[in-house]
Amino acid sequence: MKKLWIEKEHLRWQGIRTRGELTRHRISKEKKRQRNAEKSGTPRLRTQRRKDILPWTAVEAPAVFSLIANPEGTISFINRVHQAGRGHHVQIRLENLTALGPAAVALLLSVITGPEMAGTRVAGNYPNDAILKEILEGTGFFDHVRRPGPSGPTRGSGKMYRLIRDRQVMPQTAKDLSAFAMKLLTGTEQKHGPSYALLMETMGNTFDHAARTSIEHQQWWASVYHEITSGRACFTFIDHGVGILHSFPFLQRIRHWPGVFQHNGEKLQRLLLGQIPSRTKEKHRGRGLPKAYDTWVKGRVKNLVVIANNAYANAEEQDFKEMAVDFSGTIVYWEI
Repeated sequence: MKKLWIEKEHLRWQGIRTRGELTRHRISKEKKRQRNAEKSGTPRLRTQRRKDILPWTAVEAPAVFSLIANPEGTISFINRVHQAGRGHHVQIRLENLTALGPAAVALLLSVITGPEMAGTRVAGNYPNDAILKEILEGTGFFDHVRRPGPSGPTRGSGKMYRLIRDRQVMPQTAKDLSAFAMKLLTGTEQKHGPSYALLMETMGNTFDHAARTSIEHQQWWASVYHEITSGRACFTFIDHGVGILHSFPFLQRIRHWPGVFQHNGEKLQRLLLGQIPSRTKEKHRGRGLPKAYDTWVKGRVKNLVVIANNAYANAEEQDFKEMAVDFSGTIVYWEI
């Protein structure tokens, strides 16, 4: 008998029998798994994403949901939504709002549609205040997400664009947003030069400063909203990257800064004032935010606000400070 086990023919038949037993064992396990799934009502596919069976959690927005009037409270809320989405489906509660800014709406949209929230369900409700509900409808928010319920016709006061990672579409996006704003303000669809230039600068900086290893995982948004009460058009650009203050080009530029920064708000202030030059010493480099600030100084845009990481700059109020919360990215806001 021992000889039979070492002969080539018997070794072949032994291999066939072993593979057959493994196949029967696998089929038996699959049938058992299927029977258990039918009894418990759980999804049959083993590849079912874990997020599909996560519990729901509610996150309430601050009463003043505005990056201009309440930057820290708004960013803290956005961070809570982002954190909750990692382990829960998220119910966003907006019913108790007393103030709503279009930049905050754009930021919320950029987060809930981001790649890190893929597979996470997000639901929400309308503000109880009818005027705030109209603002939310008019921003263009529901062009990208499902409405919480039936709604009547709403005046198209805003547009929001998710930016495609292609430099060729940047000029058209900037033109569309600036022309849309001018049509609502003046009735004539023409490009607004300063806003077009600022959009091109901010979008260009995003491409230049983004890490090539993570560029496909970043989200960039640009939006405009016509505010009827003030008669202004509000522009917002959002970059969910590392943020200006944490970007490699900026860190290289401040390595040889002669003084000591008191806080990150001062870093952002000096960057806006053009006091932190490009590391290449080329005049056309490092012009993004300094050009935005210079455009505000010349009165071509109003109410310029920049948020980068935990730094906040409000040109109108000359308020440059370090916030108690951190935003992973950069936000640029202005009005015309």
